[in-house]
Amino acid sequence: MVREMKKSFVSIAALVSVLLLASGCARVFDPDYNVTFVGQVRLSDGKDPSGATVKVTGQDGKSTTTNSDGSFSLAGKVVDSAVITLEFIKSGYQAARHTEEVGEIKVGSGDEEKTVVRDGRIDVGTITLQPL
Repeated sequence: MVREMKKSFVSIAALVSVLLLASGCARVFDPDYNVTFVGQVRLSDGKDPSGATVKVTGQDGKSTTTNSDGSFSLAGKVVDSAVITLEFIKSGYQAARHTEEVGEIKVGSGDEEKTVVRDGRIDVGTITLQPL
């Protein structure tokens, strides 16, 4: 009787694990993270910020340009946990950089340590470029 109950418990635990994985709740096992960086570029002299380049450094060369109000959206996939640096470039202005940690982040210590997945939309705020 006890042996049958153990088998049932193991079967139920396995089923729950499979359901969690299938539903996406167990994201800590997924090594890829879909991330969209959003924000806005401003020029300190008040000129038109459109056309500034926003690119991910050290990655696959993913980049975008700002629209007429300086807004941008840059989507991509990050493999494993990573510290991502965005570089902001506009001709006639000093380049700027912004760094974000993406992926699995350890929080706490010892028995209280948890793995949190930072995934999705990351707002980097407003980046201001200075003239050269």
